[in-house]
Amino acid sequence: MMAINDINPIAVEEVRKLMLRHMKYEINECCDCATEPYPCVGNSCFMRHVVYYQCDRCGCSGLTEDEIHEVDGEDLCDTCFDEEFEDGSL
Repeated sequence: MMAINDINPIAVEEVRKLMLRHMKYEINECCDCATEPYPCVGNSCFMRHVVYYQCDRCGCSGLTEDEIHEVDGEDLCDTCFDEEFEDGSL
């Protein structure tokens, strides 16, 4: 198995840029809603895998899919998106 030091340094830098470009993370937001008639469904529960995004420009996090916009390869929050197009040129 290759170590990261064995990879071309330019390729490593490109991978890091890609990782930073699309900051998306998953959080377990279990709310302990299971009851005796309705037991916990485990990993198939939608609350166990809640996906959040981070704005590439301002860094604000905790954004849902509805609050993030992809513009020229960047994920922008509503505020940064509005600033990008405040002159009305969409």
